[in-house]
Amino acid sequence: MCGICGWVNIKRNKEYSNNYSMLKAMADTLYHRGPDDEGFWINNEASLGHRRLSILDLKYGHQPMSGRDGSVIVFNGEIYNYKELRGELMQKGVIFQTNSDTEVLLNAYKIWGTACLLKFIGMFAFAIWCPRKKELFIARDPLGKKPLYYFRSDSLFAFASEIKALLTLKEIKDTIDINAHAISDYLSLGYILTPKTIFTRIYKIPAGHYGIYRMFDDIFNIKKYWFIEEFYKRPIQNKGTIAFTNKTKKALTEEFTELFDDAVKLRTRSDVPLGAFLSGGVDSSFVTASMCRATENPVQAFCIGFPQISYDETFYAKLAANHMNVNLNNRSLNCLSNGELSKLVWHFDEPFSDNSMIPTYQLCKLTREFVTVALSGDGADEIFAGYPTYLADKLYKLYSRVPFVLQSGLSRLASMVVRPSYKKVSWDYKITQFLKGFGNSPEYAHYWWRVIFSDKEKQHIMSPVLSDLCRDYDPFDTFDDYFNNTGKIDFLNKSLYVDIKTWLQDDILVKVDRMSMAASLEVRSPFLDRRVVEFSACLPGYAKIDGMKQKVILKDSMKNRLPGRIINRPKKGFNTPGQLPGLNPVKNHHLFSGNFNLDSTKEDITFKSFNLSILQKWLDIYDNYKKTARWEPVEYAT
Repeated sequence: MCGICGWVNIKRNKEYSNNYSMLKAMADTLYHRGPDDEGFWINNEASLGHRRLSILDLKYGHQPMSGRDGSVIVFNGEIYNYKELRGELMQKGVIFQTNSDTEVLLNAYKIWGTACLLKFIGMFAFAIWCPRKKELFIARDPLGKKPLYYFRSDSLFAFASEIKALLTLKEIKDTIDINAHAISDYLSLGYILTPKTIFTRIYKIPAGHYGIYRMFDDIFNIKKYWFIEEFYKRPIQNKGTIAFTNKTKKALTEEFTELFDDAVKLRTRSDVPLGAFLSGGVDSSFVTASMCRATENPVQAFCIGFPQISYDETFYAKLAANHMNVNLNNRSLNCLSNGELSKLVWHFDEPFSDNSMIPTYQLCKLTREFVTVALSGDGADEIFAGYPTYLADKLYKLYSRVPFVLQSGLSRLASMVVRPSYKKVSWDYKITQFLKGFGNSPEYAHYWWRVIFSDKEKQHIMSPVLSDLCRDYDPFDTFDDYFNNTGKIDFLNKSLYVDIKTWLQDDILVKVDRMSMAASLEVRSPFLDRRVVEFSACLPGYAKIDGMKQKVILKDSMKNRLPGRIINRPKKGFNTPGQLPGLNPVKNHHLFSGNFNLDSTKEDITFKSFNLSILQKWLDIYDNYKKTARWEPVEYAT
């Protein structure tokens, strides 16, 4: 895995012309993404920088890499089917100098143009500068596994793998501000919705999109190249004639198993040691089982345990490891100091409060002690309906028939009677959250299951200034737009599509990328193979949820590979016990009221307290940056 950065000097200002020290300062902030090598390509029009974590062609894969036509590329990610594409390109007369997937990518763009993006099986974010056209081409993989940010002004177009690299440029520091709508996203969800970021004027390239900046007419256009919603619509459009809905359950299962095994096999291509995350859950166990079939070498597996019984899954991880005869390396979760937590916030660059980032980081650190690449089970819940929220959607459809007055009364009663247990995935938290969702549309209810602070609570947290800036903004509108984008398909598949475009893109994959890169570890996700996602999207709802059974096709495909105690386990997740401060930690900032309090005796405040605590730590980093121009973690007194 790698880190990329650079700029186009729109007006050929002296400040950005052949400025090696400025480009190196950007790349240095990305050292953790690529500690093995660095490289730079500079002239008065454009500059590209690269930090490399060496995975393929260790000797000749140095970047930036130049093509025969003068084009230059910096690339973060992996093209798993690069060998097959290399063969196609050689038949078209392309002569290769290296065995790297970077050179394949560069030549694929030269031969096929933007159509090359749908030929790639992999994860990627890259930039190609064409000196002849004076054109910058940037692109991001279909699911958004690799990040890509950009900033544009009258004089500068800059890009980077992480925001911190952009923040080294003085022009950016002097022009950005906190994005009020991003704060609203964060308080509601714990993450920020694409394409916005926490900063005004800095944006994300959305997953499945590319952008072309043309210097000669100063135009930057972003276009979508992957339309996953069309696959969700496909069974209806085909009216069952050639769609998956006309296939038997057994045939579907066999087709999926073959496809998934190929996705795993492609992800075992590496010139460095590989391992696997193994929590003992369905998804990671299936990946590990398939990996055992794909490689002749013994598989190394890794997991993190918890001292709290309701959170710990070590028993099941050991059960799965023994069944597959793999070596399991496990370690217990360590509590982080405020300073260590500030370092994680620094890695994200934005407020981000999925508290599973802590065990994810420690899992990646453990894994990196043994291997450089790990396979994970990320993505299975979003494409095969593994979260409890999908069952909540089904129950809500029935519950919505209950008279409104009775729903309201039950919600009030639960608030008075139910007390928090602070156990993992506790019934008290789920039932309280469910009952608070009364009176909403099915679409809003699906959004509500993951809401941290309600609109009413946000008004108490925000200052009048921030409230006014967010007066006409509602994060749900983004979800509603995605719901409407799928047309007349069943509600389950609508919800899966929405979660892929929001929760997966802006939470799960952000967490995995930043925490793995913090440990200089590459993580590969077979469930997020584009072919697997497209296959899943075309499946009818019964292949995902049948009654109360979830991930139907996935579990059916594992019957001959894993014990029933693993296959039939309920979803547990990877979140961690939270700290329980009773007072609002957001203080001394004009955007927040400072009057909001949490009561740990009346409700489970795990997610709320963590959200506010992370926000305070981010504000500490930001305030220090505005004073010193250095984006760095904050040291706290012990």
